[in-house]
Amino acid sequence: MKTTTYCHKMAMISRCFVFMSAILILSFPLQAQEREDFQAEITTDIVSRNIWRGVYQAGGSIQPSLTAGYKNFELYVWGTTDFQATSHEVDFTISYTFRGFTLGITDYWCGNNTDTYSRNHQFERNLKYAFDKIPLSLEWNTIFYGEDKPFVYSSYAEIKYKLELPSINFDFSLGFTPWKNQVLETDKFAVTNLLATAGKRISISSLFDMFPSCTLLYNPTTDQLFFVAKIGFLFSK
Repeated sequence: MKTTTYCHKMAMISRCFVFMSAILILSFPLQAQEREDFQAEITTDIVSRNIWRGVYQAGGSIQPSLTAGYKNFELYVWGTTDFQATSHEVDFTISYTFRGFTLGITDYWCGNNTDTYSRNHQFERNLKYAFDKIPLSLEWNTIFYGEDKPFVYSSYAEIKYKLELPSINFDFSLGFTPWKNQVLETDKFAVTNLLATAGKRISISSLFDMFPSCTLLYNPTTDQLFFVAKIGFLFSK
């Protein structure tokens, strides 16, 4: 009985989250008095492996995303499906940015071909600060509602640095779990993500740009090394 009630609550929360996200997408153009206040882009990435926060998720995958923003508000929808169509994920994030700080909530849903959308959700608070004069950002993410029991408020923090050169751009990240994280399967403080990405934006036409990149990633906790290739295609307004 408790499991049924819990799944029913999860279904209601996730459906409300999706409904609010859809309302935001539809209302952005109606609210904007000036077209430059509304921003939207569609991206499709093809990756050789799906690695999340230093942990292997799936093999080669296709990952579409939609971003819609109005002034300081943003809606981000991201999904991934491996080439065998056995692993699926759809995430919704609503965020607000003010003076370098970004506060958001993400609804993660993962499943296979037989899973219903009312199950397998995790809700996470996201806090990010981007420095103004240096290309450095700090992130803190904490899961506050989901199906993992007992609940431990699994958290993940990350430090990111960007280096932009005339010919190529670099991204460096250090990510860790401050305490036990059931999602990333750590039982204490642990560094799970040492990452370096090299990529370049190539303008193909006035319609879209292409982003080829490669990422070298090491997880010290599991002693796993990944080298991931990605090709992204971006269509923006």
